[in-house]
Amino acid sequence: MRLRTRWGKLLGAAGFGILAVGCGTQTSYTPPTFPPGNAVAGAELFTSTCAACHGPTAEGTTSVAPPLWQKGGISSPNYSTLTTLTAFIYENMPKSAPGSLSKQQASNVATFIWGLDGQLGSSKASQMLAMLTKTARPPAPPSTSVVSSKFFTANISNKTATLTLIAGYNSANDQGFNFDGGYDGDMTVTIPVGYKVTVNFKNNASIPHSAAIIGPTGTGQTGPIIPGATTPNPVQGTAPGGTATFSFTPTTPGPYRIACLFPGHLQIGMYIDLKVVSSGTPSMS
Repeated sequence: MRLRTRWGKLLGAAGFGILAVGCGTQTSYTPPTFPPGNAVAGAELFTSTCAACHGPTAEGTTSVAPPLWQKGGISSPNYSTLTTLTAFIYENMPKSAPGSLSKQQASNVATFIWGLDGQLGSSKASQMLAMLTKTARPPAPPSTSVVSSKFFTANISNKTATLTLIAGYNSANDQGFNFDGGYDGDMTVTIPVGYKVTVNFKNNASIPHSAAIIGPTGTGQTGPIIPGATTPNPVQGTAPGGTATFSFTPTTPGPYRIACLFPGHLQIGMYIDLKVVSSGTPSMS
């Protein structure tokens, strides 16, 4: 906790009390330099930290703290300028933990209190608190959370997903009949309805392969169940080293497959599962 400075000793510990000037010469004091205050942030901090003593609408309490919504309720040495008010708050408030506020926090609270000066009655303070804390701050921007893994990324705010699909990624399943190492449905891509999915396909094998979105059963399918959701000529396949890109936006929840439709490849398990859900978070597992 920060130790009180000479300003705090001069003004005392009893909140915004009256400065008692004794006999003798007092040492002059120059308040610290403070950053510009933000009344909105100050109103929020006042509500959470200061209202316990000064009241929820800054009306003050009989024996603990004075009202802050009119100048007459605060002794003039503490309230003569915004800077001296800020310094007093910085070094003496809150009463339960004096000196615990940062310079920015003290400046914010002082700016809010300074704006209450001259308001007639606690109802005005209440209105100002409500205005600042509920309507002055703009709404937070939507989340831009990103889901990411080795072969899959998704932007939740934009409802987009990108799948990198590598045919023959490794030697799994009879020397390479796999996508990203997955086969026989042991890998699942989950996509909520309405997401635009972009598939970046690459054939890393030494023979042709393709990729298409098909139904969950049957091995005789020759085209995509979702229009356009396929690499070109899926039965002919993409030559070794070739690439292709396609996009689709699912509209119907249910189980699907991402499969190679080159003759015989689906039959030996060259597919991974695609699960379209009505809501939730996109993923690849």
